[in-house]
Amino acid sequence: MKHNPSHLIAAIAVALALTACGTSKQTTITDTPTTIDINHTPTIQTVAQSVGRWQTMQCSGQVKLGGIASLSSSVQVRMVRNSAIQISIRPLLGIEAARILVTRDSIIILDKLHKRYLAESVTALSGGMPVTISDVQDIFMGRPFVLGRGSVDTTRTELVELTWRGDKGFDLIPRDQPNGFSYHFAYNEQRHITALSVQPAKGNTANYNVNYARVLSTIAGDIAHAVDIACTLRNRDIELHLTYDDITWNGAFIIDTAIPRNYTRMAVGDLSGLLAQ
Repeated sequence: MKHNPSHLIAAIAVALALTACGTSKQTTITDTPTTIDINHTPTIQTVAQSVGRWQTMQCSGQVKLGGIASLSSSVQVRMVRNSAIQISIRPLLGIEAARILVTRDSIIILDKLHKRYLAESVTALSGGMPVTISDVQDIFMGRPFVLGRGSVDTTRTELVELTWRGDKGFDLIPRDQPNGFSYHFAYNEQRHITALSVQPAKGNTANYNVNYARVLSTIAGDIAHAVDIACTLRNRDIELHLTYDDITWNGAFIIDTAIPRNYTRMAVGDLSGLLAQ
């Protein structure tokens, strides 16, 4: 890993926190034109059928940071459906340098290099938007969702509509859009998700963009194994690239939420300080 690993700690935390309230740099969604086979025209139902059920997920992977410095690290990711996300940053020899935990009501960051932590409510970081832990999990796995109401599986098809983009695929659009911005999910002709795009009510610059690749079929449905997030914190462009390997579903494990007693508490504003180091 190059430079200061604190950059990665802050960048992942920012990407998690900004899923509901942040601003981002605009990213370009590219699609490879293909010939539409009218005999295999997708419906909302067929898209929803690709959203499978799961209880737990754990995997190894890599995280790369761009826009500030060129950094990379191995990570371990654990998720408990509708309950928690844990990302363990391990830059050298499998030694944990930081841990980021998101639960239904809080986000906790442990900076083990400097023995400090951040603990804030999700409400304080989300700006009051109705984002849930399920929504954040879907963002990090490339699954469509309706904000605050769950994944677009076969029980929620009436909550979305499908529109074509010529010969470049289609968009899945939640019918009920929040005040102030809109969001939709882009798919290619192979019915694989390629992006989540969030746009303000006025203007064309996306507030938050996630691009997806390596969408593979699993027992939990179609899951993106490469996730690229672009966002901005205090005029700093952040590009976060996550790749997942060896995903294991529905195994048993424990997510530890304890904060060591000898750690010093950070404030939310210290995240930008970490990026400036």
